[in-house]
Amino acid sequence: MKNRNTLEYLEIDYLSKKRRVRIKSYTKLDSQVRSFGEKVLGKLNFELLSLCHRGVFWKAGISKIFLDDLETMYIENIDDIQIQKKPPWMLRKYMLVTALFGNLSGALDLVSQEINLIYDLQFDERVSFRDVWKEISKSRNRIKRGISRNRDIDIAGLIKVFDSHGDELETLLRYRNFFEHRRLPSVKLIATHVASGTYTYDFLSGVPRFYDEEGNEVPDYEARIICEKLGGRKKLRKMWSPYATCAVTVDGSYHILRRMLVPRRDKLHLLPSELHNEDFEWIDVLQLCKELYRHILQFLGATYAVLSSKFKNLTKTKG
Repeated sequence: MKNRNTLEYLEIDYLSKKRRVRIKSYTKLDSQVRSFGEKVLGKLNFELLSLCHRGVFWKAGISKIFLDDLETMYIENIDDIQIQKKPPWMLRKYMLVTALFGNLSGALDLVSQEINLIYDLQFDERVSFRDVWKEISKSRNRIKRGISRNRDIDIAGLIKVFDSHGDELETLLRYRNFFEHRRLPSVKLIATHVASGTYTYDFLSGVPRFYDEEGNEVPDYEARIICEKLGGRKKLRKMWSPYATCAVTVDGSYHILRRMLVPRRDKLHLLPSELHNEDFEWIDVLQLCKELYRHILQFLGATYAVLSSKFKNLTKTKG
């Protein structure tokens, strides 16, 4: 990963620097595997582990690209000719959400192969995340019942990691399976016209803040659009004193904020006529994707910390 002349470095460099993808302990395990992988695992398993490890970062990075694209769709200027040339909003939204869920789940399948190889769980290359999760759950249950095997104690660190992130893992896998393999999900759409009307403005903090006619501060995403419509921060600084509060009227381009709510994971099977308001997630699908992305990368980081410790012990044993 340190050779700047390889395509591999360029890909990792782009994802880490431009897309700010961060997975704790990823680089540490990568260095260990590059230095001792063939000695510890043998040539073919070393090659397989290297490809899987690289693939995890790729899939996490691709998920981040889809997440960034989702965020640009949150508010759109529907008067923009470029927006009008794109596929319909719902089609783009469904495409990006499905792809994000799929790549995050794919990262989990690849890290499962890494677990399989380092802990020698004896699965073949078709191992899935569910397979490894089931195996780890069996070990946890044997430990609780007092009939643990040596390997159960060996993977105690992984048991803790999986248990700590179990709810988010289950949520991702259920949404991924439904979006990929089932019918179109039943969704609730909410559209709002934003960044238009009369606002009160101040610059006391150095950041432009806008308040609606009821005195409520508008969200950051709307404030940015209002600021752009008024000519940007530099122009605002010249127009008004930072110590004054001013009223401004904003109109012009038609910005729409669209929110898409999906059913909770245990309500995905319900048809539209069977769903009630309380059956939907309370956050927009963009926020849901952000939360799942954050939790899955935390899970990967915690898993790599355990795998790195295990791999270090293997290098000592086979040294």
